[in-house]
Amino acid sequence: MAARNTARKRAFQILFEGDQRDVDVLTVLADWIRHSRSDTRQPPVSEYTMQLVEGYATKVRRIDELIAQYAVGWTLDRMPVVDRNILRLGAYELIWV
Repeated sequence: MAARNTARKRAFQILFEGDQRDVDVLTVLADWIRHSRSDTRQPPVSEYTMQLVEGYATKVRRIDELIAQYAVGWTLDRMPVVDRNILRLGAYELIWV
């Protein structure tokens, strides 16, 4: 169970970084993988982290539509970045995983 928890944390960090930098999450994921291979101080990116990020990337529009539809009184732009990305990752995992 700890491995999945760690994978979720890393997937969240990748989504958060992509959101903050306004960069596609697949680009951020590729950067993380490249860094983990070239720098021994960086932890490896697990298969489950890759599955979560890649799956999210394929469903991003639908996930954002669902969050916007059910987030009463909040637009996606108004939500704190942390909250928005936790919701995105959680929605993907609950609906498609």
